[in-house]
Amino acid sequence: MKVLLLTNMYPTQEEPELGIFVKEQVEALSRLGAEFCIIFFDGRKNKAEYIKASIQAHKLASTKEFNLIHIHYGLAGIAVLPSFPIPSIVTFCGSDVMHPAQRRISFAGQGA
Repeated sequence: MKVLLLTNMYPTQEEPELGIFVKEQVEALSRLGAEFCIIFFDGRKNKAEYIKASIQAHKLASTKEFNLIHIHYGLAGIAVLPSFPIPSIVTFCGSDVMHPAQRRISFAGQGA
């Protein structure tokens, strides 16, 4: 299975704990045979990163090389989820569903 992973949290050299659970999930599923293409972007300081990631994800998804798109964190998927041409899932991680303002944004594209 080939998975396109779109996430705004993933460990970096500066922040090795950021999204460590996402990395560990990728590693565990890779050991079971899944292949991943990871689009990581940090939109905390520059919201334009969401747009750049969306464009990149759409380009990759249009190749139809992927069986699934997995979006980690509701806000990461808002701009792209409704229009992906292949099956997509979102993993919500906390404030994206618990914080009232983020919840509205996270669920806006998912019909909830």
